[in-house]
Amino acid sequence: MARILIIRFSALGDVAMTIPVIHSLAVQYPQHEITVLSRAVWQPLFQELPGNVNFIGADLTGKHKGLWGLNSLYSELKAMHFDYIADFHHVLRARYLCLRFRLANIPVAHICKGRARRINPSALASLAAAITSSSNASSFPKRIFSITVPVNRWVSCST
Repeated sequence: MARILIIRFSALGDVAMTIPVIHSLAVQYPQHEITVLSRAVWQPLFQELPGNVNFIGADLTGKHKGLWGLNSLYSELKAMHFDYIADFHHVLRARYLCLRFRLANIPVAHICKGRARRINPSALASLAAAITSSSNASSFPKRIFSITVPVNRWVSCST
């Protein structure tokens, strides 16, 4: 039996979309204990899942707020002796917790959202203009930047 922690902090719709995935995982692997870590207010969403699914509510605006709060949350989670961590969110809070688990030699997997960096075109144009108008302008190519922004999509990554 493996103990798996799934991390997903987010808005209602995003958390609700993970329920079918967690349900399928729990039904296909009833021998494993699955624990979902999310905001405490979303606990009612997970009450009707199979018996091998548990829920831990994080108080991200109170007890678990900030770096000290995340360290406290990590200590609580570490005491539960998880075998695997699945980060379904991959944002700063979740990444920090995953880093702590990695340092403790616990395998971590995460979702890559495939998002391009947000680029402000006017700031980019200003930067390009400043570079090309400098005294060393002849050493810079006239076309400096080529930007391709992919469509937002979920991409599975293995770690």
